[in-house]
This record gives sequence, C-alpha cells and structure tokens, in this order.
Amino acid sequence: MKVSLIYFPISILLTVFASAQAVIVCPYGQFPVKAHPRNAYSKQDGTQVRSTNVKEQCRPYRKLTTPVPKFLANKPANWPILNEKFKAWTKEEETDLKRILDKHPKALTHIGEIKFHRSSEKSPNPALSNSENKIIVIYDSISTHEKKSRHCP
Repeated sequence: MKVSLIYFPISILLTVFASAQAVIVCPYGQFPVKAHPRNAYSKQDGTQVRSTNVKEQCRPYRKLTTPVPKFLANKPANWPILNEKFKAWTKEEETDLKRILDKHPKALTHIGEIKFHRSSEKSPNPALSNSENKIIVIYDSISTHEKKSRHCP
C-alpha cells in the first residue's frame, strides 16, 4: 500500500511535465500544429501528396478579407448531379444574401470571393457547400425551411 502512495504523486508530476512540454507557443497571428502522421491523398487538381510525418510547427491564420459574393446562374464545375437545373438570382435575393453576410461574424464570412449558385430544384437541405472552392448552392426549397439563425430577418 505504501509503495502505491509513493508512485501516485510521481505519476501526477510526470503527467504535468509531459503536458507542459507538449504546448507549442506561437507568435501572434499563428496557430500551433502538433506533430502527426498524414496519409497520402489526391488534391482536387489531381496532384498526388505522399504520406509523411508532419513536424510540429506554427502556421499563419488565414487572412480575413472582405467577402465578395459572386452570384452565378450556372452549375458549378464538376457538379455531381448532372441533370440538376440552375437559375439566375433576383436582385432581391442578392440583396438579402449580402445583408445576411454582413450580420455574421467576420471569422465566418471574410474569406474573399464566395460563389453562390442558385438551383431551381427542391432539396431536403436548404443549401450545399464546398469550402475548398468557396461554393455555396442555394436551393429553391430554402424558402420553406424553418429559419434557425438568429441573424436572419
């Protein structure tokens, strides 16, 4: 019993020291990335990325740039639903969307150019997005969805 009482404080101290050493301190405007293994993958443009062990490092945060909504009437490139129909935005819809963007936090909306596509299809989802290409598809059925955002009028 006495032996286990001695090891308990030692194990706590070792845990504290180990966790203190794992903290990466980065300069302002950067975030820490701990060392980790990364699997091989293919980028959307076809570039192959080999598996590797990512080293511990500091990376800069993405710079916040004013949102530039681009309202498009065509189908996004490589859209998986081939027969889906798209349509033009009305001026009222564009104004409403810009107003909603203005009301949300900059960290969510200040990502530069955002491509908004308008589908004339009905969908169980009011919208779909592809964050890598900064594309958002809004469906006609959005008007029938319950407004859950506190920022929406």
